[in-house]
Amino acid sequence: MMRKIGYLSQPEFEGIEFPEGESFTIFHNTEHEEDTTIVHMAQMMELMDDMYTLKEHESRKEVEAQGEKLRRLERELQDSKRKVAEHQRRILHLES
Repeated sequence: MMRKIGYLSQPEFEGIEFPEGESFTIFHNTEHEEDTTIVHMAQMMELMDDMYTLKEHESRKEVEAQGEKLRRLERELQDSKRKVAEHQRRILHLES
C-alpha cells in the first residue's frame, strides 16, 4: 500500500534537501501532460512494515507456544500409554 504525501512539479522539486536519515522514495509520473513528481515518504511504509513484522513475530510466538503445548500433550499421552501397559502387565501377572 502506498500513501501519496503530495505532488510537486519538477521545478519545485529541484533543490529540495532531505535530512540525513530520512528515507524518501521519488516516483516520476510520465502519464500526464504536466511533468509531476510524486514524493512518498518511505518512513510511513517502514512503520507499516514494522507493524506487520510485530504481528508476524507475535503470531510466530503463538505458533511456537501452541507447538510446545502439543509436544507436552504428546509426552503426557505417551506417559499415560506406558502406565496403562504397566497396569495391564501387572493384571496379567496377578491372574497367572
